[in-house]
Amino acid sequence: MLHQTLLDPDLLDFHDATGLNYFNEFVKLSQAPWNVAASSGDLWSVLLPQLARANDTLRHAAMAIGAVSLGDRDLHSSEHRNTPAGPGPPNYSPRELHATTYLCHALKLQSRSSSVQDTIFLSVMLLYFETLRGNIKAALDHVNHGLALLLTLTTSQEANAHIRSLAPNPGPLLGAVINVFFVLAAQARHILTGRVGDCRPLPHFAKGLRNASRSMESFMHLLCQLWQPTVMNDVPELFGTLDEYEHHWNYLRRAQSAIGPLMHDLVLSSGVIGCSDAAAINTSIHHILGHPQVLAFYADNRQKMQTLEKAFLPLFHRIMLQSHDSKDYLRALHLRLQYLGATLFENAPQFLSIDAVRALTPLFREFLTTASAALRAARLTADKPAYGTSLQCGLSMWLFGTALFCRDAVVRDEAVVMLGEYPGQDGLWSTRALHVLAVRNRDVEKANAVEGSDTEQWARLWRREYALEEGGAEVIFRYMKRDEHAAGWAMVEEGAVVPAVGKAAWVKRRPRSEKLLMEDLMLST
Repeated sequence: MLHQTLLDPDLLDFHDATGLNYFNEFVKLSQAPWNVAASSGDLWSVLLPQLARANDTLRHAAMAIGAVSLGDRDLHSSEHRNTPAGPGPPNYSPRELHATTYLCHALKLQSRSSSVQDTIFLSVMLLYFETLRGNIKAALDHVNHGLALLLTLTTSQEANAHIRSLAPNPGPLLGAVINVFFVLAAQARHILTGRVGDCRPLPHFAKGLRNASRSMESFMHLLCQLWQPTVMNDVPELFGTLDEYEHHWNYLRRAQSAIGPLMHDLVLSSGVIGCSDAAAINTSIHHILGHPQVLAFYADNRQKMQTLEKAFLPLFHRIMLQSHDSKDYLRALHLRLQYLGATLFENAPQFLSIDAVRALTPLFREFLTTASAALRAARLTADKPAYGTSLQCGLSMWLFGTALFCRDAVVRDEAVVMLGEYPGQDGLWSTRALHVLAVRNRDVEKANAVEGSDTEQWARLWRREYALEEGGAEVIFRYMKRDEHAAGWAMVEEGAVVPAVGKAAWVKRRPRSEKLLMEDLMLST
């Protein structure tokens, strides 16, 4: 071992070559093209690898992640896949045991440290570790803890001191972490560790919000304002680099968070909370989304987005002519996907009108084409599943949204197929669970189309709601169904266990009430 250490100075910070191998795998994973292109900033490409190399706590967490990644690769090898499991207790591989050992040591080191920086970045790495393992329940606990930590860090009386202790210039570090939790917080509202009614999303964080007299929306908006102002600089006529465009895009994304507190307040004052009458719920939804302040916000936002798009598209088309292996190619595709995702799914008032939704069909088609190009360029493969993992990618949810909301049946079906074949892991989302919901929605669409005008049919589809239970192992789907006995349409709720392969078996469940499912999911935080 001493001879090997003398030959390889990198081993000085590791107990053996195995640990160094795991750490190098973490660096490859962190800097994988898909992960870097889907993320904003340099958290994964630069910051985490550097911090982990110099910090004992984070280094052990990194080695645990590397062990999981290499273990997954072993699991997907042909030799392992064709070996039947024998009777008796689980036969854990050496790499699984190594991963657990390294992680426990990282947690032990952390328990002895008072470093705020270590605590924050370890929370991100623990999240990544559990996501790679597919343990979404544990990942949800880390989201819950991480958000509660950020709440304390940014709103307590010692907030300024905590933030200054992060680094001489804490803004970029804090901003990088906030970017991760901003995405995961929205996901966590739809994914429960148990069942609807038996548990709430993010319980400890929700308690902290109540104690601080804040809503999730107001806190997320606060985070977006912390490290940089959201004043839009003058947009150039043409962007020269992706960095320049992304700088403006991130400014705009942070400014868009201002709609959250407004929507939250309008929902609370609308009377929709606690309402179980379908007509009254429909009226309240139109009142909220048609409110003058809401319409003014989205009109101004759309104008700013179109300005950015006009200056970006020439650069985008020029990059699309480059080699698919170029550094900018995949990144440009992801930036375009982010724009299309925001345009299609983050302008709720446009969904009030069936005609307005139909007008989005060309954008839905462009989104699928761009997503296909990104997947081809990334060359994600089943034998290296960890390399398709990203805590910040939104592609699976956008595919799911296309399968639900696009009014072209052919485009919807294509989205369902792409979702079923999607090799990535986007944060907390179970791609398999979303695919099960999208397939069930096909039947709901067919049944809904048999009666009523286009406007009436669309109003019924507005009532679709879903949630992932047991960490994504089960799903529930609520929708309006023709009631033959009552000669009308009534809310039904179905549940299904998500199978590893094949079709799900849906079971009708009694809805807890006719009220919006959103009350249990969104308004508890």
